[in-house]
Amino acid sequence: MKTTLFYLLTVLFPLLSWAQQKDSVRVEYAEESIEQSDFKKKEAFRYLTHANIEEKTLIKIGFLPTFGWSKGSGITGVGYSELSIEHKLKPQWSVMGGINQIYRRNHSYSYGYYAGLMLGTRYYYSIKKRMELGKSANNFSNNYLQFQVEKPLYGYQHLQGIAHGIRKNGEEYREPHGVPKITEGMPAFVRFRLGWGIQRRLGKWGYFDAGAGVTTTLPSGHWHLNWFTKDPESSFSGIAPYINFRIGIGL
Repeated sequence: MKTTLFYLLTVLFPLLSWAQQKDSVRVEYAEESIEQSDFKKKEAFRYLTHANIEEKTLIKIGFLPTFGWSKGSGITGVGYSELSIEHKLKPQWSVMGGINQIYRRNHSYSYGYYAGLMLGTRYYYSIKKRMELGKSANNFSNNYLQFQVEKPLYGYQHLQGIAHGIRKNGEEYREPHGVPKITEGMPAFVRFRLGWGIQRRLGKWGYFDAGAGVTTTLPSGHWHLNWFTKDPESSFSGIAPYINFRIGIGL
């Protein structure tokens, strides 16, 4: 009897030990699968935000079209676009320059176009904090403080009233009213901007940039940058708030 019990224990102990090892292997395999899944998610996020790529120069083609419609005026809107280059001098500091354009349409007979040169510098103040969190700090995806100067290169505006109504026969009409006022040339003002913003990369080829701050225009009595009006008695040398947003292609 003792001999039989000895043989049974001799066989059972290796089997129990093998079963425990098999279960532990299964647990370890499951843990490795979870870690691999988290790693893949992090890699996908880093690719989406361009976080693993160190960039020192960014070419930006941005735009912000806005459209509206009214029964009396038809299609209205403001279209903004820019072509610019931003280059890192240091991880925190960059310089940039480019050309921006604005097209404004009040209605079919009142519209304007503007093109200007812009130069500026940015200070990315949150780099250290992002590095402590394990995030990228060298791919233009940061919060920043900005100083920018804008100089007009060319401006054109066509201002004319519009008459809208219904004729006696029931026909609806929309036609120009009054004498058009056309102004063309190079506006003489220079605009300064000081503000805060946030810029992020969107995948390999995209970006968005949003900012807000204060702006002033000197000298007074010249074309206004946004509204295309010319009034020698007016003054745009005061300080005013601004908000802008752009989304586009980043190369």
